[in-house]
Amino acid sequence: MQTICEADGSFRGGTWSREDVILFGSTPGPVYRVSASGGVPQGVTTLGSKRHDLMHRWPSFLPDGKHFFYLASQAATVREDDAVFVSSLDGKEEKTLLHTSSPVAYANGYLFYLSNQTLMARPFDPEKIEFTGNAVSVAEGVLIDPYFGGAAFSVSKNGVLLYQLGAPFSGYSLTLVDRDGKELNALRDPGMYFFPRISPDGKRVAYHSPDLQGGNTDVWVWDIATGNRKRLSFNPASNRTPVWSPDGMRIAYISSESGRNTVYLKPVDTMGAEEKSAELPTGVPSLTQWTPDGKALLFDDTAWETRQLRIDVVPVSGSGAVVPLMESTSSNIGAGTVSADGRWLAYRSTETGKGEVYITSFPKPSGKLQVSVSGGGGPRWRADGKELFYLGADRKLMMVAELKESGGSLQVASVHALFQAPMMSTRRNAHYDVTADGTKFVLQRVTGDETSAPLNIVVNWPTELKTK
Repeated sequence: MQTICEADGSFRGGTWSREDVILFGSTPGPVYRVSASGGVPQGVTTLGSKRHDLMHRWPSFLPDGKHFFYLASQAATVREDDAVFVSSLDGKEEKTLLHTSSPVAYANGYLFYLSNQTLMARPFDPEKIEFTGNAVSVAEGVLIDPYFGGAAFSVSKNGVLLYQLGAPFSGYSLTLVDRDGKELNALRDPGMYFFPRISPDGKRVAYHSPDLQGGNTDVWVWDIATGNRKRLSFNPASNRTPVWSPDGMRIAYISSESGRNTVYLKPVDTMGAEEKSAELPTGVPSLTQWTPDGKALLFDDTAWETRQLRIDVVPVSGSGAVVPLMESTSSNIGAGTVSADGRWLAYRSTETGKGEVYITSFPKPSGKLQVSVSGGGGPRWRADGKELFYLGADRKLMMVAELKESGGSLQVASVHALFQAPMMSTRRNAHYDVTADGTKFVLQRVTGDETSAPLNIVVNWPTELKTK
């Protein structure tokens, strides 16, 4: 196995040309290119255009190796305004092909894509880049991912078609567990629950959840004791990555309602209107924390000059500019979180070639202490600063590091695993949180049956299509 490059998001499709150029989608973000021999990925599509795209994914090369398809969306969910575009490696050409939330694949004069769960094939001229006939149905009930627009099919130019039938992904649950991983409570209704954040008093969990029918994403609050849920955002847009204020009275979140990434502050228990806080850079920034002193917000952002993830800070008041806190031209740095006393910043960096958890001083980073030794991400502090939690290298083990202070600096006294924590997690966002006292964790977990349906293989599909 060979590592080609580091990606700062969730992998969303890849394609490989005869000229050894690899394109891949990374949600959130644009389509990237990298040499098959390895290197630093470079963006080949542009977010934040007049379409206000936030997600480019599922790239696929045309036969000439210069043009490629990709799926563009204004949100992570599937939407009516999702569209497949054709672009070129030099960025000089771009064309809207069709409105769909499905990946596409070309072979032997046909373009394949999904319409709902029906696999369609439509005659297509790859030189003129246009359709030449009407679509025909190939198979029904093909497995889809209603959140990211993924589809379980593949087609080759030698006449082989592969697809999988099955019900769409049913979603996740939010589960509260103790330090042994034993379940204490759960939000079991199947849904798409992301970025859970526990309130300072440990009684509620904020998260964002997409509406798979309407295409919007909203911020919700779950009361752990009663099981009640309350919707907090009502903008017809992508409202995401909520973080609690230190006093637990308000929540900050990012909204794309205006076509720009705007931070709003919203009271949790009163009828107060949302308050605009700050505008963030173009792209898909992700809030990670409201600082303990209540004055600033930390967020992950991609520096477009280097395509590397960095940690930025912006005043909650909205009166100051966005300032990079930690960045590098050669590695991804993110998931920043400040200790409750405001003295230390834990973060993830890929400076050694893989993601590891580090600690540095705050608010002015100086020096660093490596916490994880075999990979890690998603650090979370215990309120007294004596423990730091993080996910292990495979993002399946909940780890804890015992910290001790000596001479004004921190030391790692011990590191060990607490429990298995199978859940979705990306390099940017670890979908879990921990209570202030470090005794309970909320985890995102997959619900439903994950048994794979058998694959269906069709040989000589061009001949079969001619009969339809």
